Amino acid sequence: MSPTLRPQAGTATVPADPSSGHRVAPISADRSESLLATAAEAARAAADIHRQALVRGGRRRIASKSWRNDFVTDVDLAAQAAALAVIRRHHPNHAILAEEEDGARDPAPGEPALHVEPTPREGSDPGGELAASNIRRPGEAATDAAEIARPADAQPLWIVDPLDGTTNFMHGHPFHAASVAVRDSRGPLAAAIHAQALDRVWTATRGGGAFENGRPIRVSSVREASGFLVGTGFPFKTPHLMDDYLHQLGAVLRATSGVRRAGAAAIDLAWLANGILDGFWEMRLAPWDFAAGELLVAEAGGVVERIEGGPLGVEEGSVLAANSAAALSELRKLLRRSHEPRIISLDDESSIQGQPIRSGR
Repeated sequence: MSPTLRPQAGTATVPADPSSGHRVAPISADRSESLLATAAEAARAAADIHRQALVRGGRRRIASKSWRNDFVTDVDLAAQAAALAVIRRHHPNHAILAEEEDGARDPAPGEPALHVEPTPREGSDPGGELAASNIRRPGEAATDAAEIARPADAQPLWIVDPLDGTTNFMHGHPFHAASVAVRDSRGPLAAAIHAQALDRVWTATRGGGAFENGRPIRVSSVREASGFLVGTGFPFKTPHLMDDYLHQLGAVLRATSGVRRAGAAAIDLAWLANGILDGFWEMRLAPWDFAAGELLVAEAGGVVERIEGGPLGVEEGSVLAANSAAALSELRKLLRRSHEPRIISLDDESSIQGQPIRSGR
């Protein structure tokens, strides 16, 4: 699903990257902990909806989104309502980017996503009429200088996935979670991932470390690609990427100790943060898929970037993560090498016919 910002009165969008030269004031430890408390509470509220639905049992009401096999259930919507209610109660002036849009139509594949420009300051638009008028499509120029966000005026942005792993949830698979993160112009500030079926809660704050059920976690120390256990996700929403992905999958399978697909990127990234996985890649993810996990991995000592290089930001795109910069480089080489032709000799022991099969993959 393409991202759509949900503005609250008196908020501004996240400004340009600090590399633009703008100076950004550091956030206080007290404020960071306050934001984390809200993130954890919001994720728990969504996870409580997951738990209640599983207890009730029965088939959930299901609708398709813009892509085949991309579903939304009544549980997604109820969980999002619960999470957003928490955020709005504690931070009514903050912007929110959430996956489900109360049944509103999402842009179809290839259709540009909506962008939100800063709304007027609190009190200047009591009826909220201007909040709706600040939605524009990419390529449409801002018509007023006041629409350009300034770092000093920017409010934090909350990014919410009320139910990551919806298809898993629909089938009773335990790999699903609520994911909540908040970021400013410098990147993620605080994050919480609540996987109620796994009895796991992962949290992190910028500069404060990463935790699983309250215990500090660190990424693994595996450095050789042959020893990597790598997480991934299939590009089921973007079938035109499938052939390229299968080449990548083959390259990673041949060079590492194995590949795992959980069906929930938030859990994949949490497992990378706690050392279960050594790396992760996916060709296309939405910001709510990776926002919380990005901070977890970074605070646990890992590295997260685009496959093509550069920071993630809040745009949909590729995700590449690993336990170190060196491991990230190794994975990137494997993904790029996946398009190189393979010459197979019938006399070569590593040929397909004679290649020994490793168990456990």
